Amino acid sequence: MKIAFLNSGLQARGGADRWLLGVVAALRASRPDVETVLLYGREDPALPPHERHRLGPGRRVRGLERRGLRAAGGAGAVARLAAVLDEVDADVVHCNDVVDPGLLSVVAATGRGVATVQDHRFFCPGPGKVLPDSRPCSDPMGSACASCLPDAGYRERMLSLTRARLSALSAMAAVTVLSRYMQQELASAGVAATLTPPFVDHLPVRPPSAPRHHLFIGRLAEHKGIATAVAAGRRTRLPLVVAGAGPVPVAGARWVDRAELADLLSAAASVWMPGVWAEPFGIVGLEALAAGVPVIGTLRGGTGEWLEDERTGVIVPAGDVDALVRAADRLADDPTLRECLGRQGRAMVAARFSVQRSLAALWPVWEQVAGT
Repeated sequence: MKIAFLNSGLQARGGADRWLLGVVAALRASRPDVETVLLYGREDPALPPHERHRLGPGRRVRGLERRGLRAAGGAGAVARLAAVLDEVDADVVHCNDVVDPGLLSVVAATGRGVATVQDHRFFCPGPGKVLPDSRPCSDPMGSACASCLPDAGYRERMLSLTRARLSALSAMAAVTVLSRYMQQELASAGVAATLTPPFVDHLPVRPPSAPRHHLFIGRLAEHKGIATAVAAGRRTRLPLVVAGAGPVPVAGARWVDRAELADLLSAAASVWMPGVWAEPFGIVGLEALAAGVPVIGTLRGGTGEWLEDERTGVIVPAGDVDALVRAADRLADDPTLRECLGRQGRAMVAARFSVQRSLAALWPVWEQVAGT
């Protein structure tokens, strides 16, 4: 079997990107009989050479990073992708984080297309199934979107784009998701998806020591709850370290590589995920738990599928700075509780989110699409 994997970029940042890179590397390591080729748009120079080597042959296809927001350049990107796919002639074309409707339609037209949906852009034109007052949104896209997108012209443009993405997705031979939450959202939008649980690359974390800080890891955006985290971090007994970048400026924040992240986790009392949006899954939480670090997070979207209160972490209400401070100080001050939650979290990840389980769920999808 030959599988072409498509991604918007070959990059070291972001849970969705790291998931695909992990799948490709794990598949190549465990199934030498499978031929893979990785097609990507942007290339991140921060991706370490040893990680790039694990991915096997790859090729940049200009335009795969398109979001579909502008017509300019779309026809050229579609033609380039069609030509490359014809040349590669794969049995399966598996795309991840490709959201331009024209590019998705090219993949679907092969009759061998698989799409993994990692976020809300196929069924929500707004900020991710969350209302302006931070309450979860349960409405289908349409007139209800006016509360998040008050400008009528922009709203219609985003609705049209989201519907075009959904239409192209519906034409795929198969669709996969990482969480039951995303599976249910797509079902509500009329698309059946197969649940294929994720896995994480285990970081070489040192044995637990006296904690020196709490951690926020990821994109610095409002929907991720960064404002809540920063406000709480000013009041907790241990400082908050922010490892990430994004549109919300945070003093001292920066992306870190995998080695530095392992060091930060080794000295962390907890990892914070105080998002207000419906988190599609929250792979960073699995990484923390795999390192034996409990998670303090909100119960939004897919986080409830791995975050258990008083078992793998502590659940706090979205936007509640006081609750976040209390939970963080409690974990910092109680080593028995902290180590118990970390141990249980590590065991849960090993039992439910191993690379073997992930590939075992993906393999039948690929076989069915390839007709083998």
